[in-house]
Amino acid sequence: NALTHLFLQDSHALGVTQNGEQYIALVCDRLRGLREIDGQPNPTPLTKKQREAVRFLNKIGGVGPNTLVNIDISHRDLQTNQFSKVVGALSVLPVRHLVAKDNPWQRVRYYRLKLIHYIETLQRVD
Repeated sequence: NALTHLFLQDSHALGVTQNGEQYIALVCDRLRGLREIDGQPNPTPLTKKQREAVRFLNKIGGVGPNTLVNIDISHRDLQTNQFSKVVGALSVLPVRHLVAKDNPWQRVRYYRLKLIHYIETLQRVD
């Protein structure tokens, strides 16, 4: 999660990393915390709002900037009174898969439906 600079050019024996145009966007989509790859700036850097959301989620659930596509905050003892704030933070991030089971907030009525509604990028939950 602390990875900010990455060098991949010409690192693959089959030539997959010869042309940055073919892999930089894909890598930066998955590793949103990267500042640059092969000396090129991340084409989709985190916004200030997203960085603040990551800091909050890191405190309560160990979420880092390079794990935003697939987030696991299960078994974190997240309480019902934290649900809205956590969902608000998740809603500004490119989360596709979220595992949030075995937390007390599961008592929130229709919690999965609310996650799906507020996190627009979400494709799979629990």
